[in-house]
Amino acid sequence: MKIKIHKIKSPDGFSLLEVLISMVILGVALLGLLNMSMVALTSNDWSNKTTVVTQSIQQKLEELRNTPNPSNGSEEINGIELNWTVSSPQNHLREVYLTAMWQDMISQYKYMNVTAYMKTDSL
Repeated sequence: MKIKIHKIKSPDGFSLLEVLISMVILGVALLGLLNMSMVALTSNDWSNKTTVVTQSIQQKLEELRNTPNPSNGSEEINGIELNWTVSSPQNHLREVYLTAMWQDMISQYKYMNVTAYMKTDSL
C-alpha cells in the first residue's frame, strides 16, 4: 500500500495587503489600550485626591472639635482649600459646614462638602 503525500505550497512571504490589515488591527488594539490606561490614571488620581481630601476634612473637624470657641475660617493644606463656617443652632450643639476644593490632574475643580454637628460643654 502506497501513501500519497500532498505538498501544500506555502507562500514565500506576506502580501502588502495582509501587512496593512494587520497594522490597522494592531493600531486599533493599541488605541483601546491607550484609552484604558488614561482612564486608569484618571481614576487613580481621583481616588488618591479624594482620600487626601477626606483625611484633611477629618483632621480639620477634629481640630475644630477640640477648640473651645472655633470661628469661621479658611486654610490651604497640600493644595486643598478648606473653608468652614461654625454656628450654634441650639444649646450644647455646634454646626460646622466645611467645603474642600482642589484641582484634579486635568485642572478641573472638584468640591466636597461636609456638615457636622458637634456637642459642646458650654451653654
